[in-house]
This record gives sequence, structure tokens and C-alpha cells, in this order.
Amino acid sequence: MLDYSVALCTYNGEKYIRQQLESILKQTIAPREIIISDDGSTDGTLKAAENILENTAFSWKIVRNAGDRGVAGNFLNAIRMCSGDIIFTCDQDDVWVEKKAETMLRIFENNENAQLVFSNGKLVDKDLNDLHADMWCACGLTKRMLKQKKWFNYFLKHNYVTGAAMALKRECVCKIFAIPGGWLHDEWFALRLSMKDSAIFPCEEKLILYRQHTVNVVGMKKKNLFQKTREWFGNFSENLKNIRKMQQIRWHNASEICAGEIPSVYLKKIDRAADFWTGAYQLQNRGRIAGSLWILKNFFSGNYHRFYTGFRGEIRDLFVQWFNRKSKND
Repeated sequence: MLDYSVALCTYNGEKYIRQQLESILKQTIAPREIIISDDGSTDGTLKAAENILENTAFSWKIVRNAGDRGVAGNFLNAIRMCSGDIIFTCDQDDVWVEKKAETMLRIFENNENAQLVFSNGKLVDKDLNDLHADMWCACGLTKRMLKQKKWFNYFLKHNYVTGAAMALKRECVCKIFAIPGGWLHDEWFALRLSMKDSAIFPCEEKLILYRQHTVNVVGMKKKNLFQKTREWFGNFSENLKNIRKMQQIRWHNASEICAGEIPSVYLKKIDRAADFWTGAYQLQNRGRIAGSLWILKNFFSGNYHRFYTGFRGEIRDLFVQWFNRKSKND
């Protein structure tokens, strides 16, 4: 059986860190090591971790970052210190199902091309009460997508891999030396590794309890029709402008860091995503007619489907262009 490391990142997680570490210690296959990278906690997170780990039989290490690395930088720091064949990235506030590591390790062993395995998980509240929803449904991952396995194309519009439920082959991820600005570690590793055939393997079992609380860095929740409608309308105004700007920056950063490193067929798609989001961000400076023509052109060319939310995104952008902005005269 392959051995594995746990790359656990912390920041003021005293309230939940004990439950997470206890769930790792109860795994049917114990880790080779636990690496904790802390981004400047000011509570008792590290003391709580030390109290649990000091009597364990395997190796562990706690590193206190000198400065604020942010989520992606903190995980990259932890990953680089791992020595196991497989690296499980781990949040401080979730709980692992007892057979999580064993189940995912067997997928790697049975599929020699596997470089990234990610599982489903249960959504729970802060007290671990079942919210009767799962991670894949919450993020929109469907049975059809699982069957088609067009992972790179999926990741061009949305990330479906949650870092808390992800495991990576160390020899592969250690060749990815940097994460571009605006990207989280899980979505960047997923995008990069999806460029290789049969590298991404989903595991449909719910192997973590994914805790939802008020201070999640990234969270999910099951939404009813009213909540979805309110969120859709709430994106009219500054929110939508900020989303477009963020996406423009993210994809241009991705293009710059990938130039010369990846096959041109993938780089062209990344560049196309960057161009789409640049045009979407510039809609605020276009008149109603000019902006509407750009929206229609990109809808019929398939860009709204490739990089955004398809017909829903087009209708929303047309609505904003005509009724929720101060357009220039055409």
C-alpha cells in the first residue's frame, strides 16, 4: 500500500482542530506524517495540535509562517514539506470518515495514471449535524459529467474539486512550482493535472464531513429556489463587476504562468478564457447596443457555455446592460 502525508493548514482553528486531528488518527491506514503549516494563528490552535500529536507513533511537524501566505501559499508550503507517496490536503475544521485514506489510496493503486483523486462529502453544520446535502450537488457536479470525464473543459468554467477532499501524487504536484494570483491550491492543481489523460479520478463515496460555519474560507450550502433567485439578482451591480474583474485577473495570471509550460491546445483555451473575461469586464464601459452585440456574439460562439453559466449568464448580462447600469450613448 502506498504511504501518505497529510498537509494540514491552520489559522485560528482552535475550536475545531482537535476533532479533525482525531479523525485522522482513527484512519484505518495511518499516515506517514502530518505536516501543519500555520499562517499566524493568535489563538490556541498550535497548542491544541501539539497536545494531540505529541503521543502519536508517526512523524509530525508544525511550521509557523513568518508572514501571511494566504490560503494557496500556505498549502503550497505544507505540500512542499511532505515526503509521502500521496499527499492529502486537509482543512482544519472538517472531519474525515474512518476509511477515507484507505479508500482513496486504493484508487491510486488500482489506476497507475491517477494523479489526483477527489471524493464527495456530506455537508454538516458547525456541530456536525447532517444538512442532508452533499458537496457534489452543492457545486453542480452531475452524473453526466462524471460519465463524460471532460475535466479540463469543466474546470475552465468552475472548480469541482474541493481541497479538503483531495489527494495528489507527490511526484506530480511537486513539479508545479507556483500558483498564480487569484487561484486556490485545489482549483489550480485540478486544472493543471486535468491536462493529462486519465489523471483525475472522482470517488463518489462521501468521505468527509464538510463543516459549514460563519468563518469558512471557502464553503458550500444547499440553496432553495428563493435563495438562488436572490443570489442571481444580487449579482446585478458592483458584485457582478467585481466577479468579472477577478476572473479577468485569474485567467490572465494563469496564461502568463503556463506560457511555455503546457501544450498549446490547452494554452489556447486558457487564453480564450482570459479574453472572454476581459471583454465581460469591459462591458461596463460599452454602450447598451455595443455591449449587447458583444454578449450575443459570445453566446453564439459558445463562450458563455465554455467559461460562464451559459444562457443564464447571457440573460443576466443583457439585463444588466440595459436596465441596471448607466450606459454610454451609442
